[in-house]
Amino acid sequence: MENNNIMLNLILELILKLVIVLLVILILRKMNKKDIPNFSHSIWLFLFSIISLIIFDITGAGSILDAAPLSKSMFAAGQINLIPLFGNDSGHLFEKVLNLLLFVPLGFVLPIAWKTFAKAEKTVLFGASLSLYIEVTQLLNIRMTDIDDLIFNTLGTLVGYLILKSVRAIFKKQPALQGEDKSYQHAERIEIITLSVILILIQQLIVFQCFNL
Repeated sequence: MENNNIMLNLILELILKLVIVLLVILILRKMNKKDIPNFSHSIWLFLFSIISLIIFDITGAGSILDAAPLSKSMFAAGQINLIPLFGNDSGHLFEKVLNLLLFVPLGFVLPIAWKTFAKAEKTVLFGASLSLYIEVTQLLNIRMTDIDDLIFNTLGTLVGYLILKSVRAIFKKQPALQGEDKSYQHAERIEIITLSVILILIQQLIVFQCFNL
């Protein structure tokens, strides 16, 4: 019975997250319809949101709701590893490969969703920033904060970007150049910032325990 309740809570949590994301995307599309008229763009925004939420769940990103026992758990012995590759017996190669693969879809989708990420450095910086956010928040829920995760997540973002570039080269499909129109660039910035903030708020504040079924 308890397992059924947990599963139901998880399903309700997922539905709530997706509904919030869809509403935000619909609002953004209505606001930016004149500047970014392509409807398929909304699909890529939704896919980006799903990938981000999956990354949060799989990595076990911490939230302020985990902060109650903060004084007892933060900076516990062995919780932080700042030595790349070899520090604190930092895990097997398989685990590092998984950390890399987890961020590959992000690096693939970002340049499709937004022309802002047409350049590799911006895509990689976004992936590194997301990984850093996760590693810092893991201090709140007594999970390992490991520089290796940051390194391999960032590499995964780069791999995803390079895969997209290779696919485009194979099919000879060149991405549209980054828009020079200021209104277009402004619309993209609004979308990126708004969706990122909303996704972080969802991750921080919505957990299945809140349903208490």
